[in-house]
Amino acid sequence: GHPPAVPNPAKVPPPTFSVPPPTFAAAAAVPSYPGSAGLTNHPPPRSSLSIEQHMRLEEAYEQFRSLEKERKKTEAALARQFPGKKVSSHNSVIIPRLPPNPTRIDKLVIDNLREHARAVMLVGRMEKL
Repeated sequence: GHPPAVPNPAKVPPPTFSVPPPTFAAAAAVPSYPGSAGLTNHPPPRSSLSIEQHMRLEEAYEQFRSLEKERKKTEAALARQFPGKKVSSHNSVIIPRLPPNPTRIDKLVIDNLREHARAVMLVGRMEKL
């Protein structure tokens, strides 16, 4: 026999689908992710990368709080040891403003910049005591 004839692309009818494509309103109303059938009130499962990022952010917050606590303890100890001397870490270093609708990461970065400036100022004041 002869090989099957290749149909002329101009004469091939377009495919027909038994299910119409979703409308944009329906697609926006129901979040779509694997395993979401019928579960409209639950967020998508966290990926391992998302969990890792969350854990690292929590670690960074703990480090920030620890740094802040140590600076305050140092200020208090210096104030007791040098009564009447100015040992505050207050400074006039300009720290960038938070963007509108800041994320936790934005807040952490700005808080760290502020705390770093305070620590640098405190070390400078300690050198002058």
